[in-house]
Amino acid sequence: MIDFNKLSRPKTNAAPLDPLEIFAKTPNLSNAPNDLWKGQAEALTRWHTGRSEEDNAILLNTGAGKSIVGVLIAQSLVNEQIGPVVFACSTIDLVEQTARECQRLGIPFTTRTSGEFSDDKFETGKAFCITTYQALFVANTTFSKGKTPAGVIFDDAHVAERMIRDAFTLSISKETYPTLYSDILGLVRPEFDKLNKGPHLNSVLEQHGTHAVTMCPPATANRCQAQIIEAIKRVKDWNNPKGDLLYPSLRLWDNFGNCAIYVSAHSIEITPPFIPTGVYGFLGKGVRRVYLSATLEFETDFVRGFGRRITNQIAPDNDAGNGERLVLLSSLFKSKPDQKQVASEILKSNKLLVSVPSYPKAQAWKHVGSPPARQNFSAELQAFRNASTGAFILVSRIDGIDLPQNTCRVMLIDGAPSGTSLMDHYLFQHLSLSNLFSTKMAGRITQLLGRINRGRSDYGAFVIYGSDLNVWLKTERNVALLPPLIRKQVILGQTVQDGMGGMPQRTLPG
Repeated sequence: MIDFNKLSRPKTNAAPLDPLEIFAKTPNLSNAPNDLWKGQAEALTRWHTGRSEEDNAILLNTGAGKSIVGVLIAQSLVNEQIGPVVFACSTIDLVEQTARECQRLGIPFTTRTSGEFSDDKFETGKAFCITTYQALFVANTTFSKGKTPAGVIFDDAHVAERMIRDAFTLSISKETYPTLYSDILGLVRPEFDKLNKGPHLNSVLEQHGTHAVTMCPPATANRCQAQIIEAIKRVKDWNNPKGDLLYPSLRLWDNFGNCAIYVSAHSIEITPPFIPTGVYGFLGKGVRRVYLSATLEFETDFVRGFGRRITNQIAPDNDAGNGERLVLLSSLFKSKPDQKQVASEILKSNKLLVSVPSYPKAQAWKHVGSPPARQNFSAELQAFRNASTGAFILVSRIDGIDLPQNTCRVMLIDGAPSGTSLMDHYLFQHLSLSNLFSTKMAGRITQLLGRINRGRSDYGAFVIYGSDLNVWLKTERNVALLPPLIRKQVILGQTVQDGMGGMPQRTLPG
């Protein structure tokens, strides 16, 4: 007979909840940081004091170490055993970067980027999961039921609105789905004709008018809901998980009638006027949410994206991440050099990151390079990081790209980083929501200027092309919307150019 009463129970040591204590107890690995920066420590202390709040926003400059702060908070919530904890990133590349940060600190983690978990630590409650916004907000997300997050860390929360809306937007490219595009156009055209707006629709489709996008009459989607669904079902392999139609369609299936429909010569978008965030349990009551952001100039961006007010804002007073920037406007160049000439000159002694707002715009830079395919983006970006020469073409991306120090010192921005959605274009072109557009533009420019400038000791040069962006940056009321340091750097760059006759002989690093 075995006397089980004599067997001792497993001893467990209470895991620390204070993130500063968690950091102090991390393994002393060779590449781990020895200490936290002042701003990081202050942010963690203030979060720990208000950890019971449902919504905490931590504001740290780009390059000031937000990832370490988020990782330590995520581990603190895991130690508290509140339930599943998720760390959401904007791109797969950032998921991989955050995973490397965890490895540096010796903190356990699970990742999910390709439809499956990297291990079972998240599912067994032993670690948090690092994943993308897309995986978290997709229609059939695995983070539901028993895996519904009790705590979420939203990295780069200032750009989350676009990614959350993408989960509710069915985008139909004329090039990719010509039949579906034509079918839906045939459904909505009578709605324009009823209002004698047929000529207006034609001007948009033929690209002869002043507007590149229009919105269908408000009741169009409601009257055409059944026909829209049937048109989607006629597309071969529409329900292929690797396609563009399945997940947005599933999210909107019962609510197509409550959506707005936007039409351009190249695509059609179906999306709700407001993001119905109530469908996500982790955006409701009783969930701990932490928003990591470089800026919170306008809280409306958070409200539109998450449907939440930020109850506790933590903004440490520190200069970490405040790198040096030289911003040069092409409109002030005295000799008016061709952009190809400028790029070629830069590439003689520097690597170059080129940002363009669209793929057609990228064609102008094919002499420099081609943008990577979506499936190869992370691999090609890493190859560019490791290379000593060359260029990388960034198309309509303002976040998730970290090229610190010597990985890249020069960035050429060709045109304003306009929103990619038809809804964004419509709000600006038709409703003249210039204030909304300006605040969004300020946020996008701030993000772009942080791609190669990642810390206090970092520096870089930015060459601005595109008449729209040049005019925007030369307009005082627009520049006033930028964060204080970037505002000063933009003004200083123009002052330098004015004082030196446009463009100094030697202005670029290298």
